[in-house]
Amino acid sequence: EPALKRRWLLNDLLASRETLHHQLGRVSEHLCWPQGYHDSDYLSAAQEAGFRYLYTTQKGLLSATTDRYKIPRMVVKNKGGWWFRQRVWLYRQARLGRAYVRLRGQ
Repeated sequence: EPALKRRWLLNDLLASRETLHHQLGRVSEHLCWPQGYHDSDYLSAAQEAGFRYLYTTQKGLLSATTDRYKIPRMVVKNKGGWWFRQRVWLYRQARLGRAYVRLRGQ
């Protein structure tokens, strides 16, 4: 049942925020979806729970027009610092970053 699902999601996210607050003394407005899965019910529950920035597992570039509820991530799996620095530099170059993403099919 959709209402039950939304209530369960909201309760789960609120419990997570409460645990973070208890352990760290504060909570974050950022939420990374585990394994990247989310749908409209998840989005609604996250917004209601107070999350303002939601991260997907979709590859892509971040820009001023990026939907704050669908922020892409950079895949870094077992890469060194040099590789990471190169990618950050590349993605910060607007035209070059867009061309690289198109070329890589991300």
